[in-house]
Amino acid sequence: MNQLKTVLRKMEDRYPSKSMLFYAKSLLIAAAAVAVLSYNCVASGLDLVKPGDEVDIHFTCRLKSGEIAASSYDDVAADSSLPKSPIFIPRKLKTPITITAETNPPLPDVPGAGGFEGEILRQLSAAVVDREPGKKQEVELRGDPYSEQQKDEWIVKISRVRRRDKEIRFTPDQYKANTGRMPEVGQAFSLEPALPGRVDSVSETDVIIRFAPDPSKEIFTPFGKGTVKELPERYEIVIHALPGSLVRTGALVGRIVNVDESEITIDYGHPFGRESLRCDVVIESSKPGNPEKRSASISRAAGSHQVKENDLVRVHYTVALEDGSVIYSTRSDAAREPGMRRAAGYREPRVFGPEEVVAGKPALIPGVGQAVLGMGPGERKKITIRPEAAYGPSDPRKVQTIPTTQTFAKRLQMSPANFVQQFKVFPIQGKELPFSPYLKAKVKEVTETSAAVELFANDGEQFDNDFGSVAVRMNGDEVNVILKPRIGASFKTEAGEGTITGTDGKTFTVDFNSPLAGKTVVLDIEVMSITPASAIQSIPIPWIDDHDQGLAEAKRDEKPALLVLYADWCSWCKKLFNESFQDPRIKIMQDRLVWIKVNSDREKEYKERYKQDGFPLLLLLEPDGKVARRIDGFVDAAALREALGVLIDRPSKEGT
Repeated sequence: MNQLKTVLRKMEDRYPSKSMLFYAKSLLIAAAAVAVLSYNCVASGLDLVKPGDEVDIHFTCRLKSGEIAASSYDDVAADSSLPKSPIFIPRKLKTPITITAETNPPLPDVPGAGGFEGEILRQLSAAVVDREPGKKQEVELRGDPYSEQQKDEWIVKISRVRRRDKEIRFTPDQYKANTGRMPEVGQAFSLEPALPGRVDSVSETDVIIRFAPDPSKEIFTPFGKGTVKELPERYEIVIHALPGSLVRTGALVGRIVNVDESEITIDYGHPFGRESLRCDVVIESSKPGNPEKRSASISRAAGSHQVKENDLVRVHYTVALEDGSVIYSTRSDAAREPGMRRAAGYREPRVFGPEEVVAGKPALIPGVGQAVLGMGPGERKKITIRPEAAYGPSDPRKVQTIPTTQTFAKRLQMSPANFVQQFKVFPIQGKELPFSPYLKAKVKEVTETSAAVELFANDGEQFDNDFGSVAVRMNGDEVNVILKPRIGASFKTEAGEGTITGTDGKTFTVDFNSPLAGKTVVLDIEVMSITPASAIQSIPIPWIDDHDQGLAEAKRDEKPALLVLYADWCSWCKKLFNESFQDPRIKIMQDRLVWIKVNSDREKEYKERYKQDGFPLLLLLEPDGKVARRIDGFVDAAALREALGVLIDRPSKEGT
């Protein structure tokens, strides 16, 4: 073997061409392999790719038409003899792509998050298992729709006709903020590739930019060719989209399903635009991955009884600090033991007994969801969780000073990515959405590069909250939201929950650190039972859309009920239905409650009946219809499961 290595090193000096070197090495290694097999009585089988291996691959994927949709080869784009689909994006790197072989590759947490190429790599990670390196192999890839139940969520409508002014004005400061440079006459300025612009004049107060189409250039958009029509005061760009065409926006691929005079309708609900792909794949090399990854992959492939990601697991556990003071326990005997010391931040469950967690996902107590991975039924263990994996280190940056007045421009221009991040849905022209608990937004115009949004509210409207009072003022082109905070109150933002510690009238201070921040915790956990994720995914929640029918069924069956009051335009309502109610901890309870949902934005009598101030509103009802608890706004699955437990769970007498 040492002689073989010496010869290979000499070859590297002799063969400057990588292709010649690879060919020569291949012949020599093949000859050596024959020699080894000749001198051994038992020859091993082919070194096939195993789950958990790190695999370097090259691939080219084609549509049914033969057009290339994706390729890892950098020279494909320059080869004019190869037909390419409009969704093809060239790759600039020459190196192979490294993936982990996986028999059952997990889906991304958020549908569509991996994008077009991400879904290709996810499926190829399964396709390479038990394949031989060095050979070209053809693989067919078929994607599943992201969600047939919420298919309308993936339908996007954009403007077919874009109206653009012939001239726009900026102040010099606004121009610099947009371009990063000081204005000069003749500078190029572009808002729309079809309408190049130039700075026409510059003064102390104004920068005037004029736009004009270039008649020598064709206009291309991601949705089809375009033409420019000149009107007295503006230009109109008309996109000639073709129904059935594949289109691409960022990482997402969609298909045009309808075109009318004003709008283009696109379906983004399938990773491959409802196509299948034929992929030529070459495994360049393969090596064993790290032991943990390989063990996890083999366990998934073998279908073992160990806990896997997204499984529903019933657990008993106690969380304590290193000094033994208890933070939380599902066991009544541990929580109520004589002499038991409670840590700062101690909380007690509403009902003692085993708790359901989704493996690998956040639970009520940090670290529990990750701790169960790989455990088996009846297994018990004690682990120490460092502060960064528990409640986080104490961070002075989490003590924030926030203005009591928030000012927003009445009209906002947002990129599609920022719009989706803000509203959690695709922009649709004319749609009204909640911008905040106090403001609504209406989508005025949508293009492939931007969405124009206008904010509105009732001027002078007041809102009372647990953390203080809020007033809204419409002030010309601005909207002011003014908070009068309450000291000591809890204050929630997207970043988390903190405590208001002070105010000077113009600002207020919030400490977002947990009282347990910086603490190492000890978790004593036991797995009581495991329900595989595959057994839960197909369970539907039996929603009843009729309020009175739902209450009647609850009374007849002597079951508690959950009533959700929602609105079609409410993004937090969609997040509630698409995320919280799809969680295994909630779906597994489908036969223990009566599930009622009512669009109270349409059926306003229920909004008045339950004194609803915002969307969504969740009402936990006793079998006789009495409101046991109300939850205003979005609630995640862990907190919702805990809230529903007060209605459906019974305390364990022995606490075991």
